[in-house]
Amino acid sequence: IIVDTYGGAGRHGGGAFSGKDATKVDRSATYAARWAAKHVV
Repeated sequence: IIVDTYGGAGRHGGGAFSGKDATKVDRSATYAARWAAKHVV
């Protein structure tokens, strides 16, 4: 999931994030994790 989210060459079996609604838990959690990762560094 991390690789797919950050634009890597890998794919995960859950499908593309771009096709999901922003209110979905998995997508909002991904954005939160990305924000946290950027601000921790």
